[in-house]
Amino acid sequence: MVVTNVITNMKTRNTHMKYFLMALMGTILMLSPARAQDAQIDIARYQQALQNISTMKADFTQTAYDGTQTTGTFFLNRPGRLRFEYDQLDDFIVADGTFIYYYDSEMKQQSSTRISNSLADFLLRDRIRLDGDVTVTETSRSNGLTNLTLTMTEDPGAGALTLSFVDANGKPVLKKWTVMDSQGLKTDVVLKNIKTGLKLPKNLFYYIDPQRYRPTFN
Repeated sequence: MVVTNVITNMKTRNTHMKYFLMALMGTILMLSPARAQDAQIDIARYQQALQNISTMKADFTQTAYDGTQTTGTFFLNRPGRLRFEYDQLDDFIVADGTFIYYYDSEMKQQSSTRISNSLADFLLRDRIRLDGDVTVTETSRSNGLTNLTLTMTEDPGAGALTLSFVDANGKPVLKKWTVMDSQGLKTDVVLKNIKTGLKLPKNLFYYIDPQRYRPTFN
């Protein structure tokens, strides 16, 4: 698989982002047995909060397992489209409605997989459901956050994703997510300056060779 070959040959500066990418694409394996559920957490409420997001733009800070941080801008246009632009790197991740791509600026090549084969699929689908083919394996509250841990129902070893919400004016808002690899190494992504309901340029969500053209993000 192209993604695996890229990661095998990667250099240090991109290691942490590629752990995140692999987890997002569902290529890092993790066993996630069912854990304790907080009976007071209404999962349907958080499902609806995700469903209500049509577009989003936010600044993000990504923290790798060793504490290394990178920052950038996250764009979401449901269904099917997202983009991560990194401040310190020319790398980016983009989903165009069918595929999710990663561009490695150091190697000047892209890797891709179908959105339907990735952990990003549940967030990008037209109708979000936190049951059926996705299973909530754990719920908890900590540090002002409500946390829901998800796996794919038929393939729980394909990765795990924890969504964390804050309450804003009585409504849950997605604030953070965490991906974890088979060795228990975590990558956190925290959002701030969150804006929703924006009109975003269509070309943000196309994969275009950045050596030819880069879209405008303002």
